[in-house]
Amino acid sequence: MCTHWPLHGANLSEGFVHTALLRAAARLVPFSERVVALLQSAPVAHFDESGIRVSSSLHWWTSPAPPI
Repeated sequence: MCTHWPLHGANLSEGFVHTALLRAAARLVPFSERVVALLQSAPVAHFDESGIRVSSSLHWWTSPAPPI
């Protein structure tokens, strides 16, 4: 089965998309680990919550950040 990619008009297989996402996620691991380490070592961490509606259901997006 192919998934239509409307932005570029290309047909991409589910396997291709799955593999691309796995590779991208693996490459982000060092970055993610570094962000966690920096936040854990910060003297104060600020967490911001923003509400967002998805299909009429409210979800919360929590984003951590070091002090500005």
